[in-house]
Amino acid sequence: MTDKPSRQIDLGQKMITRKLTKAIRKYRWSLPSAGSVPLRWHIGRPNFGDDLNPYFFGKLLSDSVHFANQARRHLLGIGSIVNTVNAGSIVVGSGLLSPEMNPKLSAMRIISLRGYRTAESIGYDPGYYGDPALLVARLFPQSIQPTYRLGLIPHHSQAKQWRPLVKSGSNGTFAHSFGINARNHDAKVMGESRSRQDVLYIDPSWHPLRVIDSIRSCQGILSQSLHGLIIADAYGIPNGWLSPDPQMEGGEFKFEDYYSTTNAPKHSMQTDSIRKYLDAKDLPLFVSPYRFDLADYQSFLVSEIKREFAIENVPASSCHMGCSMVEPKKVAIDRR
Repeated sequence: MTDKPSRQIDLGQKMITRKLTKAIRKYRWSLPSAGSVPLRWHIGRPNFGDDLNPYFFGKLLSDSVHFANQARRHLLGIGSIVNTVNAGSIVVGSGLLSPEMNPKLSAMRIISLRGYRTAESIGYDPGYYGDPALLVARLFPQSIQPTYRLGLIPHHSQAKQWRPLVKSGSNGTFAHSFGINARNHDAKVMGESRSRQDVLYIDPSWHPLRVIDSIRSCQGILSQSLHGLIIADAYGIPNGWLSPDPQMEGGEFKFEDYYSTTNAPKHSMQTDSIRKYLDAKDLPLFVSPYRFDLADYQSFLVSEIKREFAIENVPASSCHMGCSMVEPKKVAIDRR
C-alpha cells in the first residue's frame, strides 16, 4: 500500500508536470509572426477541441495565428470561453460552459455565437450561430475509408477509465500502446479490449488532426466530448451523445447550446450502459445537421474576421453587428 507522503509527492509531481506542459504549450503559440492574427483559446491539459483552434483558424483565414495577450485586441475562438471576454475580444462562435458563468458583456464585437442557449444567457443576438468546428469538413476534406465499426471518445476527465475498454488508436491493444504491463493489469479488462477489435478508442488528448483522422476512420461515433460529436456531424458520420459525468462542470448546457443550431437535436445516452453500447450492433446513431448554410457561415466568418484585422483580399459582406462595443441588453432570440 502506498503511504500518504508518497501519494502527496506523486500528486505534487503531476501538478508540476501539468503546469510545465501548459507553460510550454502556451509559449509555443505565443510567438507572433509578422501579420499573424491574434487568437485566444483555452490552453490547459491537451484537449483536441481546444487545441484545434490554431489549426482551424489558420486554415480558415489562410494566415498564421498566435496566442494573443488578453490585454490586446484578439479573436475569441472555439470553446466554452465566452465568460473570458474583455474589451479587446472579438467573439467567433464561442459559447458558455454554463448559464451561471454569464459574464459582464464587454466584448468589442460578437461576430457569432455557438448556439441559442448562450445567446439567451448573455441577452444578445448576433444573427449568426454555429460552432466554427462545423466547418472542418470544408477546410480539411477527408477521403478515409472507414475501418472501424465504432469510435469511442471520452471527455478528457474520463479518459483513464475508458481506455481499457477498447482497442487504442495505434497498433496493438491499449496495454501495448500505453506501456501497461498486461500481467499486472486487470485480465478481464484486457479481455474486453481484445474482444472489441472493431471499436476504436480515440483519446481527446491526441493532436487534433489525428483525432479528426481517427473519427473519419469509423462508421459510427459514441462521444462524451462535445467536439467529438461536432466533428462527426461535420463529416456526416452517425453518432451518439454519451451523457456528461456528474462531476463535469456545466453538465448538458454546452451540448444543448450546440444542438440548438441543428435540425435533429440528440438526447444523451447513459454511460453506465457503455459496455452494452460497445457490443451492440444496432445503436440509435444519427447525424444532427446544421440548420443553416455552411458555405454562407464560412464566407461570413472569413469576411468579418479579415475586415476586423484589415487582412488583404476581404470579400464583400454586410456587417450584421457593426464594429462597435457590444452593449448588454436582453433580447428575444428568434430560433426559426
